[in-house]
Amino acid sequence: MECQICGKGKVVETEEKNHKTIMLGQELTIPEAIVGRCDTCGSVNYALRKEVIERG
Repeated sequence: MECQICGKGKVVETEEKNHKTIMLGQELTIPEAIVGRCDTCGSVNYALRKEVIERG
């Protein structure tokens, strides 16, 4: 998938430990998360995985 932030790189699923994010105004730390990270700009792209969409 093409990066929605920079439009140049590819989004690659990576496993990250202690991933920090903000949800509903609260900072959360997820001990083990699989995130889509751009291999060019490093931004995290929050898009649903194809398998999740197909399961509905």
